[in-house]
Amino acid sequence: MLKYLEFQKGLFIFFLYTTYYIFSQIFNIDEPHRYFSIFIYVQFIYVFLSWKKITSSKFDSYILFTIALYVFSLGHGFLDLFNGVKERFSLIESWGVSMSNYINTEYITLTFVLFFHFGALYFIKLNKFPSKKNTFNKVSALYSLKIVGICLFFISFPFYIYDTIQDIKTSFLYGYMGLYDTDNIEYGAAGFYRILSDAFVPSLICLLFYAEGAKRHRFFLYSMTFLVICVPPMFIGSRTNAVIMSGILLLIYTFFNKVNIRLKHILILGLIGYFSVFALVFVRNSRLTSDATEITDVIEQIKEDDSNVVTSIVSELGWSMYPIVETINIKKEKNESFLLGSSFLWSFTTIMPNLFGDIHPAKKYADMSDWITKKLNFSFGIGYSIIAEAYANFGLLGFVFMFFLGGGLVKIFRYSISTTTFNDILLSTVSVIVLWFTIRIVRNNFLDTIRFFGFYILPIFLSLKYIYKKHSKRL
Repeated sequence: MLKYLEFQKGLFIFFLYTTYYIFSQIFNIDEPHRYFSIFIYVQFIYVFLSWKKITSSKFDSYILFTIALYVFSLGHGFLDLFNGVKERFSLIESWGVSMSNYINTEYITLTFVLFFHFGALYFIKLNKFPSKKNTFNKVSALYSLKIVGICLFFISFPFYIYDTIQDIKTSFLYGYMGLYDTDNIEYGAAGFYRILSDAFVPSLICLLFYAEGAKRHRFFLYSMTFLVICVPPMFIGSRTNAVIMSGILLLIYTFFNKVNIRLKHILILGLIGYFSVFALVFVRNSRLTSDATEITDVIEQIKEDDSNVVTSIVSELGWSMYPIVETINIKKEKNESFLLGSSFLWSFTTIMPNLFGDIHPAKKYADMSDWITKKLNFSFGIGYSIIAEAYANFGLLGFVFMFFLGGGLVKIFRYSISTTTFNDILLSTVSVIVLWFTIRIVRNNFLDTIRFFGFYILPIFLSLKYIYKKHSKRL
């Protein structure tokens, strides 16, 4: 009954902003996007309040994923109310997007993310968790996490270091955009190194869950993870992994440790958050050119250009709505046919060897980032998003896909909700590893998610279960 009440609240919000959207299309409203911003805030708050009522959870994998989804897809919408979008990132002022296309994209995006949440609410069934209190062996589970974590660590660490050094060299030589210039991308052995280096973060997640479960080496592992994963991007200019890993570290800590939030905690987190955002702005300003720049000059540039570091970074992240705008424009105004799910289906071929010609079918038919880059004649990749891909495949009916996507992800994310029955630490670990890989779809292809499932998530899950069963039999 509670779920249906939350659905009714969400549908009422949908009715309100749909009415306003229609009204803005009929009448000539001055700056309609500023008023539409109010509905983005209302829906954002509704999502978190309804999730807390259903799950009693204040912070988990779903919340972290949803924050990323809103910031990257509707970041400019949050700032429009205060005219806070920085000019160089403004899609209307600097990227040639008309007001009509802009508010149309915001309406479609807001609807898609609403139905994503509806799917999560509909499919979450916390009361049907399998009880394993009498059968689950925590000792074997911790042993399994330690073995898999250590093995993955020693296999992937050298390649992660190599990969990071190569990115730093490329960033220093060509600037940050050099990382996305196909002329600077190494193939062959370098591609193999990158595949192995991507297993490094899952190894750390396994070890962090082991450390928390066994109450050993926690400070060392948290510190090492932050230094190794979050600090190198400051030299490279890439912030995504650092931001995601910071959220995951907080997620793992709160999963095992009950934290009573007090005023001093809010103040401390606020200060840490502010200086972290300042660091991200520093990275963005220092990476825009390949020329060496004095630190004092960069700080002066921040003072001159960015009166508010929060709006500056949200402006940059929110620029990720641009591929959504252009996808809708290409499909609608240029009358290009919809893919009808083909890009999602071809994505599953990514885990297969190329037996079909010179170009892998996943690259040819499922790489939507490459598709939009070529359509717009960019010399570098501009990313993509699951919102854009849903529209490219199904048009306005993409909300149906988003509904089931939300339901599918929450079936996995539920194991990272600390308010549920904490029994199977292995499933909780895999749930967070899934978050690490799938959260990228807020600004990238669905194709990459399938590759991560095939190459990392499934093998890690099977290895954990195999070692767990073997160890349990010996006890």
